[in-house]
Amino acid sequence: MSKKILKILAILVVLFVLVISDSYLQAYYPEIVQNEILFDSMPSKLEDVKIVFLSDVHYGPRRSENWLKMIITAVNAQDPDLVLLGGDYVDYHADYVEPVIRELSKIDAPLGIYAVMGNHDYFRAAELMPVAMEKYGIKLIDNKNTWIDLGEGGFWLGGIADPTYGEPDYKKAEVDVKAEDFFILLSHTPDQIITLPDSMPDLVLSGHTHGGQITLFGKWVPYVPSVYGTDYISGLYKINSMKLLVSNGVGTFKIPFRWFAPAQINVLTLKNADI
Repeated sequence: MSKKILKILAILVVLFVLVISDSYLQAYYPEIVQNEILFDSMPSKLEDVKIVFLSDVHYGPRRSENWLKMIITAVNAQDPDLVLLGGDYVDYHADYVEPVIRELSKIDAPLGIYAVMGNHDYFRAAELMPVAMEKYGIKLIDNKNTWIDLGEGGFWLGGIADPTYGEPDYKKAEVDVKAEDFFILLSHTPDQIITLPDSMPDLVLSGHTHGGQITLFGKWVPYVPSVYGTDYISGLYKINSMKLLVSNGVGTFKIPFRWFAPAQINVLTLKNADI
């Protein structure tokens, strides 16, 4: 074998190692993404509320307890007032339900921790997950809502069950919500927006897509688990009067790697737009 071929092979090996290493780091260490979202009309007290959105933990045998503790530490370091969880807490293993919910309950959020379940949770832990959440004080709001009191005003927070294995009912999620009320909706998948009526929520928070997880420079994605393809794959979108934020989440599916779709913890600051 000539020196030229050996040199080319050596370069290819180095590039391969770099790509694998980087894709592992993107999957293991989440970015803290600051999202400032503007609204035309919002309770002024909500501007003082720091919200952390955490989705798609996918805790299982490919993720260590130390990794999970690191995620909890990273969330607590943001000093959140309110923590919203977007589903898929486990991967394929129901044995991990109690450990992951126990750790998630260690997040410190004065206004509470609220959650919806994802498709993996319904498929593997439809009965176990609600029991664990109740045990550890995480409020499950699938097809429910609650009023978040901020002293002077407040807002409605609702959740909708995942459509893959759950039974979503948006009417239950928006019960008692008036047109003038500010309404945040948790939906594991962005696909749910196709079912929303004209009286849309002000803000929908979703995960599920993993940002594509494996992408080609963030442009080409071989597979996205969404009827919208890459239309709502990651980031902030405006749909009529509604804002939709889709998080990459922190976990992975099938392979423990990410490429140009880094793991994310989203820190939300909501603001009234200057008119």
